[in-house]
Amino acid sequence: LATSAYEKALDIALELKIDDHLRYIFFEILRSRNHYIDDDCVEIYKKVKDSGLLDNKVLEKVYQDRMSRRRNLNADPIEMSEEYLAVIDEVEEKIKKNRKHSGMGSCYECWLLKEEYLLEKGIRWKSPDIMNPRVMFD
Repeated sequence: LATSAYEKALDIALELKIDDHLRYIFFEILRSRNHYIDDDCVEIYKKVKDSGLLDNKVLEKVYQDRMSRRRNLNADPIEMSEEYLAVIDEVEEKIKKNRKHSGMGSCYECWLLKEEYLLEKGIRWKSPDIMNPRVMFD
């Protein structure tokens, strides 16, 4: 969902020739579009480059930096499904209300609650610690 919002922001910035946050918007599009699958984002790169609003050296550096760090964590592809997207706001709200811990290590509690609440909706979700067994989370 963030990707479409950033892409709209990019279109508006390019249309109005606003370059204040263009680097940030460009970076966030690259980051969000590479969360689940590798995406070279060529059309976004070309759109920003053709605008001339972002210095070519800056554009290339942001692009290369982001492309070198694509998908450094695995995420459950179920998060892209219509079923998941239809209920995730409700589930996140329920997690906020029912969690007991915050700070270091609280991600595990949130993931357990998320898994439980999604399962109640018939969605079998795998947490980041399951999807990335060799990664330590805090």
